[in-house]
Amino acid sequence: VRDLNNSFFRKSFRVVMYPLLISASASLMIYPLLSIHFGIIPLLTVIFNLFAIPLTALLFLNSWVVVITAFFWDGLASIFGGSLTLILLIWKAFAELAGQNNLVSSIRLAPVIVIILMSMTIWLANRKMRIVNSLIIYTLFTMVVFLWRDNFTGHESVRVWFVDVGQGDGAIISPIDGKTIVIDAGIEKSTAVRDMLRYLGKDNIDILVASHSDADHIGGLIDIGKEFNIHYAITSPINSNTNTFQKLMRVSRENHVKWTTVNAGVFFVTNDNSYSISVLSPPNGSVHWSTNNSSVALRMDFIVGHADSLSFFTAGDIELIAENWMVDNSESLQSDLLKISHHGSATSTSNKFLSAVNPSYAVISRGEWYARKNSHSLNKVTDRLRSNEINYYITSSSGAILFVGSEENGKPEWRKKNWRNPSFFTWLFGKNR
Repeated sequence: VRDLNNSFFRKSFRVVMYPLLISASASLMIYPLLSIHFGIIPLLTVIFNLFAIPLTALLFLNSWVVVITAFFWDGLASIFGGSLTLILLIWKAFAELAGQNNLVSSIRLAPVIVIILMSMTIWLANRKMRIVNSLIIYTLFTMVVFLWRDNFTGHESVRVWFVDVGQGDGAIISPIDGKTIVIDAGIEKSTAVRDMLRYLGKDNIDILVASHSDADHIGGLIDIGKEFNIHYAITSPINSNTNTFQKLMRVSRENHVKWTTVNAGVFFVTNDNSYSISVLSPPNGSVHWSTNNSSVALRMDFIVGHADSLSFFTAGDIELIAENWMVDNSESLQSDLLKISHHGSATSTSNKFLSAVNPSYAVISRGEWYARKNSHSLNKVTDRLRSNEINYYITSSSGAILFVGSEENGKPEWRKKNWRNPSFFTWLFGKNR
């Protein structure tokens, strides 16, 4: 009996533990690479592999069985083809389950931490390599001390991500207080803003803005409404009754997201006065304006360090009617950073409006195909930007664009950051997120 029990235990151990140990070993090998390149260590990878690997093997084998049996027996090939479809459905369901935000658990480590941990592991595994290990440890320690001021204390900064959503708009703002502001998110099929929020390690959205009801601005907000905790949401009082807008409202009700409509004159300020948000348009009484002209126009002012504030202006798809109204009725439109309206269409961004805003930098959010199709209209806007000596960037050619605002030499400045190809030390200490 004891031998039978021991034999059963050994076989059970092999069946259950061997795949788990192999999965764990494979995961441990790729964890450093995942951490260095993507900034995360997914904790569920070991469990995921236990299901993913057998399913992948079944897909591979079943595919070959279908191909081979199709030569001599259509009926049998059809049966295996049906089972192949079933496996694909199971795989899809499992992948969707594993990708749920509430099931994804990750650890974020800067590459320098991974390097230190790997060095310690090597040192413990082979105590004889004392000279090499000491050299690694002393080098890392010297780097940490030498770069401590710039990479650990640093300057207080605000970050604005212009996400590449294709044809549409999407922006994420991270003020100094650690809050998260999201403005639009592209079409419904676009997951770029959602994925960027995950990449940044965000779970909560403090302020969500739907500039207006066009699908290329609010479609991506549907998934965001499902997956993130949203504290406050604002939108335009003029909305079209599109399927996308109705779906967003339905998802919002299901997830207890309450939308507040805003008009010019509304003003938000944080408890610590670190930043404020002014609604500059649409005005009360603009019920006959188009949905584009009724877009929510915002100017955000951020206090950076001990310097004066930095400002950022965004206004959805406003055109000349709304631009002229703001120029004539606003106390000040001046902003250092401008998100160009209506994806660079020539029906927006007049010289009169640019003179009133007077930005140092401007960003145009548009898809590559749309940029080629409407290049003549875009060229008119870029000519206006150049004539006003405004530096501009376009997501269709630059991809996602990051601007960082901080105090430099006693005054606030916006600086464009090459976040995908950071400097070595920025990458090493994980400061590019």
